[in-house]
Amino acid sequence: MIAHKIDRKSGQNSFKALARYVAAAKEDNEKLGDLWIENCELASTKDELELAIVEIENTQKHNTRVKGDRSYHLVISFAQGEVPELAALKDIEKSFAKALGFEEHERIIGTHTNTDNFHMHVAINRIHPKTYKVHVPYYDFDALERTRLEMEVKYALTRTNAKGEVLDKTNPKARDYEANTYEVSFSTYVKDYKQELLKIRENSKTWPEFHEGIAAYSLELKKRGNGLVFKELDGPRLEKASTVHRDFSKKALEDKFGPYQAPEKDLSKAKRKDRYERRPLYERHRQTDLWKKFTDQLSKPKRKRKHSWKSFLTDYAQLNHAAIEMLKGEEAMLSLMGLGSKRQTGLLEKHFGKGPQSKSKRFPLSVARIEREEAKAAGAWWDRKNKQWFAPTREVYRTCAKWQQTLDTVEDMSAVEFEGNASTFIKEQGGELKQPIIMDGLWHSTRFEDADVGFYRAIAEGVPCVEVAKADLDPEETRDVLDVKVNDILSAESRKGLVWRDRRLDQGELETVKATTVERVKDMRARQAYVVWSGLEEPATPSSCPYLEQTGIRSHGLPVDRMGRMVVPLRDVDGDLHSLRFISTTQEASMRGAREDGLFHLLDPEQTSKQASSLKGIDTLIIANGFANAATLSEVSNQPVAAVFSKDDLKQVYLDVRSTYPDMKIVIATARSDELKLTSQQQAGAELISPPLGTNWKDWRAGKQAGESQQEFASLFPHLTSSRRQERQSEKAMDMGL
Repeated sequence: MIAHKIDRKSGQNSFKALARYVAAAKEDNEKLGDLWIENCELASTKDELELAIVEIENTQKHNTRVKGDRSYHLVISFAQGEVPELAALKDIEKSFAKALGFEEHERIIGTHTNTDNFHMHVAINRIHPKTYKVHVPYYDFDALERTRLEMEVKYALTRTNAKGEVLDKTNPKARDYEANTYEVSFSTYVKDYKQELLKIRENSKTWPEFHEGIAAYSLELKKRGNGLVFKELDGPRLEKASTVHRDFSKKALEDKFGPYQAPEKDLSKAKRKDRYERRPLYERHRQTDLWKKFTDQLSKPKRKRKHSWKSFLTDYAQLNHAAIEMLKGEEAMLSLMGLGSKRQTGLLEKHFGKGPQSKSKRFPLSVARIEREEAKAAGAWWDRKNKQWFAPTREVYRTCAKWQQTLDTVEDMSAVEFEGNASTFIKEQGGELKQPIIMDGLWHSTRFEDADVGFYRAIAEGVPCVEVAKADLDPEETRDVLDVKVNDILSAESRKGLVWRDRRLDQGELETVKATTVERVKDMRARQAYVVWSGLEEPATPSSCPYLEQTGIRSHGLPVDRMGRMVVPLRDVDGDLHSLRFISTTQEASMRGAREDGLFHLLDPEQTSKQASSLKGIDTLIIANGFANAATLSEVSNQPVAAVFSKDDLKQVYLDVRSTYPDMKIVIATARSDELKLTSQQQAGAELISPPLGTNWKDWRAGKQAGESQQEFASLFPHLTSSRRQERQSEKAMDMGL
């Protein structure tokens, strides 16, 4: 079976033409067999085809934003001579539609006969009939391959590879060996050299020449029963010769060379090109450190070693991130070789669970982007589907204490059991707590019996720690700058390690401590921002966010928090998340203590707010101050816009982007160019644009219709609304089949 998507030519986006092609079977000698329709309310049979076309085209008209193809053309072809029953065909088609995410979409299916290979065409409407959203099946090749293998097993169809080539018959023992070890069997080794062996047969004129030729691959041909077998030259392994190719059958070889003759001389000293030895199914893994460790440990006593590559990787996957990727590669190679069977469950599902069941066994972690390499080294895994870091075992979870999720909000950071011990310790040092202890890692002032000024800082990151500082200093001078490094568990014995200061700090020490503390707080806030951002799921709408209702602007996919504030992620030019900005009707505020300079939020019409983090691939970038101005410019120009939230950042972000992407065209949207204070050298290559009449961009668009503001912007700045980006968007949409 072969299943593949047919890419339509540019400009051919009519569903009517595709549906009529499916129903007409216009290719040479083709004839329409069965035709049926799925998920249409007005039609379900061939006689109602035109009604189905009208209904589907009406559905497509509801989505006006998709400029490319709104249809998906799938062809499923069967091996020569295979014609499944209609019920099986319908089940096969539904399975492919479900795998691609089109299970609820409208589809027209037709089978074509009178060709060498019976096949069916599936015309699919990408627009959902109820939500009117377009669906793009990313990585559809993987979904098609996975479903093809399942259907071949389910309906006992001829096993083929992705090109439709019928797979060789597999030795059952070899199949089981490879499925259970993820190592190449002797059978596969011989078949890998099938073409070379056939060439030796063709060039040989006598039995001795043939024997000498195959000895280069550490093989010899021996009689066994009534046939011939390939035998490992230096070992006991055998493979029936006729299963490699029919030209190696006893009859075919004796017809060419005469009656079988055993080798006349010792072939063990023949020059070798290759020999059978243990090797992984995925050849690339043979060059890795893990394979070397596997082969080295084979010399250990039997009870202390892993006997197969599969068991070795499974064991290492608990602690080594690379091992899990190798397991995926070996399992994929097994499927592509056609060796998977119904009883051979997926290795990852077998050992680590499947779907919701496995989530309960996972230990979630909160890992900031800047810490991802450190987390990998500690044994943490990344769940690509659910966008979540987690520890696969309790042991790994303990080593990842600093990323354990113990916070529900930014304000409530600590586990309850830490608070009592921390409060008790501060009181023992003479401190007076008039309110519950705040465990956010920042310094908080409090009264101490034996000091004019006192501060405490409490942290709970797996290992709790309390830091106390007492000094005869001005409170405003020392707040948020003292740094006393303590990381001891709060027990009676370990409290001796906790220290405090009771002396005046000199200016040099004060500056050093201040810089250290500021950077530590920034790193901590970046991690907090990641935790909060990854947990926000409710989209901001006028009904859930008063700010949007009051201003009338769009959220561009941003979420809302529990207080009804729109949350904006702030990233640097490399795409790393450092802070969040909370926007309400009364105020805008970023996370206290987080990095502030050089941060922005990217509004890209081609990406959602959860995806938009990188500037790679962008030709033109507009930089604007304020979310409302940036959102307005993005909507009227259809260009990516970087939203900054201070005049200083307008300059800083411009300089950072220009330094990182020197070929990018940068446009700065500002009412007063003199505020930027750019030198002539810095300003070279940048374009400054201002709204008409000196207003801001949000006020400029107020009262205008959507089309009117876009037309006026295009007349003022035609080069920013040129067709170049639209053509690139259209080409990208065509490539994706939109």
